[in-house]
Amino acid sequence: MRAFETFLSTERSALIEKAVSFATQKCEELGIETEKCIRRKKKLPGEAASDSRSSLEEEVRRSMCECVDRFHQEIKTRFDDMKTICDTFAILQSEMLMNGSDQQLELAAEKLNSTYDEFEKTGRVS
Repeated sequence: MRAFETFLSTERSALIEKAVSFATQKCEELGIETEKCIRRKKKLPGEAASDSRSSLEEEVRRSMCECVDRFHQEIKTRFDDMKTICDTFAILQSEMLMNGSDQQLELAAEKLNSTYDEFEKTGRVS
């Protein structure tokens, strides 16, 4: 997941450009028009209406940037939460139980106990 998160952050612009290019090419192949209607924004009384002059491609890029950014943030949040859970329950992982030093096991047990406070410390782990 960390690699995917890094990929999204480093390749964001390239991914969006490739997607817009692919979509534009596909629309041309299928004969779909990609011109955007000019929308007028309503203003308060006494102000003149102005054009929204962004092209369809610019609007698609902006929308895709928002989606990729949101997706990236969601992945980062979930990855951080998963890491917290793994750190909390590290003592229960087979690798830690079989190969962990006494000091590592004590630290992992303290971390689990600090979260749940239901275990008594009975001495040294053997």
